[in-house]
Amino acid sequence: MSFNQPNGTSALGFCVHSLVEHAAIRFYDKIALICANKSLTFGALNCLSNQLALALVDQGIGHGQIVAVALERSPGLIVALLAVLKAGAAYLPLDPVLPNQHLRHMLRDTSPSCVLVDSTSKDAFTPWRSICFNIDDMHNMPTGARNPNINVQATDLAYITYSSGPTGRSQSVQVTHGAVSHILCSTLRKLGCNETDRLLAITTVCSGIAVLELFSPLLCGASIVLARTEDITTPKALLGLMRQYRITTMQATPTIWQILLNQRLREAPRLTNLICNGGKLPPKLAQNLLSCADSVWNLYETAIRWSL
Repeated sequence: MSFNQPNGTSALGFCVHSLVEHAAIRFYDKIALICANKSLTFGALNCLSNQLALALVDQGIGHGQIVAVALERSPGLIVALLAVLKAGAAYLPLDPVLPNQHLRHMLRDTSPSCVLVDSTSKDAFTPWRSICFNIDDMHNMPTGARNPNINVQATDLAYITYSSGPTGRSQSVQVTHGAVSHILCSTLRKLGCNETDRLLAITTVCSGIAVLELFSPLLCGASIVLARTEDITTPKALLGLMRQYRITTMQATPTIWQILLNQRLREAPRLTNLICNGGKLPPKLAQNLLSCADSVWNLYETAIRWSL
């Protein structure tokens, strides 16, 4: 089964969480997310994000506000991102391992109404403790599986990321629901992903290209295998995850792909879609990667595909 968005209409009119909710109905009992031997079905993921969204609404979070998400790479990260969107707010992804000056700059620049933390990351955000919300206290949150009835438009802001500007100082990039929905749906149609696929997500949540890994599998019934921070920095660990979960799709920078090639990527299960992003893909590297995948995609400059 290939990817089809709801009613076959333009994705520009959709919101990201609505597309995930649509998929959760179709794939309710299927595994949506795997991380460190923990897993969530589509139904459980949607239910947990609904609970957190309702808790955020109870805290006064809503339309037009920004919520910083500063969590370790865990199932709770995806739950939190969806919850912020369901509450009608936009999320600012923060990686707790970033230098303090970068975190301070982004928080001061956006002035979020709330910072979502967990027991592992909370100490890094002590200066903002007055607006911190620990998601590890989810057992105290409202229960209920229904999707929040909050009016969110495709023109509303979905998330903010930061990229290096011409002066060397990071600058904000603001993306609406309609824009990101269009990107996700267009990419899924090109790649031909479906519910049999498993994507290994390794990109830092702060990067703009991470949205492809964190949401696109959820739109088509595929599964996300979310690599932990310690796995991302260890090539052998990444290859182990590829073998363990029979990964079919993965996105990485040219540098990471070259490192994995040097670590015997050819001996890992063959990928259906190998995606290169975050930097220019040298033609020689693309040719070498073809021995490891049915299709090699360059999404950095444009959607260019190589195949045997």
